[in-house]
Amino acid sequence: FGFEHYDGFGRYRELEQGQPIDDTGTLSGVSQGDVAFTGIDGLSQYLASSESKALNECALRYFTYYAFGRASWPEDHCTYQAVGDHAAQSGFSLGAILEGIVMAPRFTTRTVDP
Repeated sequence: FGFEHYDGFGRYRELEQGQPIDDTGTLSGVSQGDVAFTGIDGLSQYLASSESKALNECALRYFTYYAFGRASWPEDHCTYQAVGDHAAQSGFSLGAILEGIVMAPRFTTRTVDP
């Protein structure tokens, strides 16, 4: 419940229906076993340090999926590698991932399927 302090509109709150917000949570199924965290700060610290490789690969996979409109294609390994290499040079920032996508040959070169 790391985001529990925020309502459906993104407004910060300390109470819900007069009760204090509990923003503690546990991530299950991660490589280190169950990981407890408190709030967005605790969740982001864990993701930024311990699981950064898995987080980077996940972000890369989903952004390329949405950019190319499908989950897999024959050249996907080379494209993922090229986008990942480009993004890694800038610490996998969102801008670096998007720049890597738009610079990839799969994005810049269109072919007609027979």
